[in-house]
Amino acid sequence: MVWKPLERRAPVARLSLCLGLLAIAFAAFNTSARAAAPVSPKLLSTNPPSTEASPATSTTPLVLGEAEPEDGIIISGHPFRVSAWGVATAAAKSPTQHPEYEIVFFAQPNCAGAQVGRGLAGAFEESGIAVSVPADAVTVLSAAQVDPAEPSKFSACSPPLSYWEGNIPSSSGGSGGGTESGGTGGSGQIGGSTGGGSAAGSGGTIGPAVTTGKPDAPRLQLSPAAVANNNSPVVTGSAPGAGSVLLYANGTCSGKLIAKGSASDLTAGFTIQVADNTTTTFSAVGVGGKRSDCSGPVTYVEDSTAPITRVTMGPGVKTRKHKVALRFADLTEGSPGTSSFLCKVDKAKWKPCASPFRLKHLRLSKYVVRIRAVDLAGNAEKLGAKRIFRVVPAS
Repeated sequence: MVWKPLERRAPVARLSLCLGLLAIAFAAFNTSARAAAPVSPKLLSTNPPSTEASPATSTTPLVLGEAEPEDGIIISGHPFRVSAWGVATAAAKSPTQHPEYEIVFFAQPNCAGAQVGRGLAGAFEESGIAVSVPADAVTVLSAAQVDPAEPSKFSACSPPLSYWEGNIPSSSGGSGGGTESGGTGGSGQIGGSTGGGSAAGSGGTIGPAVTTGKPDAPRLQLSPAAVANNNSPVVTGSAPGAGSVLLYANGTCSGKLIAKGSASDLTAGFTIQVADNTTTTFSAVGVGGKRSDCSGPVTYVEDSTAPITRVTMGPGVKTRKHKVALRFADLTEGSPGTSSFLCKVDKAKWKPCASPFRLKHLRLSKYVVRIRAVDLAGNAEKLGAKRIFRVVPAS
């Protein structure tokens, strides 16, 4: 008689246990799914540091911040199951992936306009990602996080971060006049000129004043980047105090002139035509009353060659190990580390990866690993490298 009530309650207890385990599995699956969505990055600082009172002197600063944690786990779309011991586990054939998102930067708030930098979230948090900003200007930077496997999936835009570079003109001209000889230019205009002879004084003119002495050497930068698959790079920059700018296709401001224009033309940019897979160095002088010193050189690399990935180390056709590592490299890259890579296992999505690519907790099964590269110029490998292996019993 004592055991009958327990027997009647046993089915109810078993049902409650099953429902509880299913709830745990569903919650774990939802947590994994939420980890897949990119979150808004947070811009913390720049290297070199930059403030309005102490501007930096670099047009390619590193931006550091916080982004998606690297240990966010994503189960590759496989359902959960409950084992014989009542433990919720993932019923996935492929190993668990730990993806790393990319950060894209913009030189405007609200993530508007063209991209000025891009890199992996890990570098963003550890050492920073380089961005390209104009010289002698204040740039308001913003960023978003994106999964390369789903390029249309951007996070919300980050709060803005201001970066001061170089010799930034004052945001106000002189005070209004009030004497018969005239005052300086009215307030609120950049680069105010001397006022006229009226009691109120004339307004200032917009733009830097041109001196009659020796102007500063121009400062040059490249668009869209120093390395790109683009036959029409743009040389931009600033030439304080210069009335005109002379551009040369070398680093010594000598030889044949390839472009000439005003300082404003340099700010807008000189478009230069170059051939495929060539390296071109540019320099410039500014002309006011005299010629300036030669600018620092900038070098543009036109890269139209798609990368080629080769696996240099990995498991053989059969392996007894349940943990393996694959090493690989882009055979076309000039400097190791200049290409980024995407990896996928079996039918999983492409995810950012690096060499060595490690797989753990492998089951007794066949695996197909594919790897492809994207070089610094943006050239993407179509097929990439492939390694097929099978994990077999240890006996």
